[in-house]
Amino acid sequence: MDVKNIKETEFEEEKSYWNIKMLSHYNLAIELEYLKKFGESKKHYLLAKEIAHVNKKKNQNIINTIDESVKRIEEDEQQQKKKLI
Repeated sequence: MDVKNIKETEFEEEKSYWNIKMLSHYNLAIELEYLKKFGESKKHYLLAKEIAHVNKKKNQNIINTIDESVKRIEEDEQQQKKKLI
């Protein structure tokens, strides 16, 4: 294996690590949203989105899904505030 192949392999492993990390935050956000822990859920959605932006072209679909989820959480938070008033 030459140096170029080693560097490419290391780069692919690093990308794989970050994709796993991004998906972990995304899945945790979904679970927290189900448990109605909206603040924590939103935090993990935004962390997943931040990581996804590193490879924006490949991750555009999940970025769009995260944006929709965050919007839904913000709407739910507003509804919860209205119920308290």
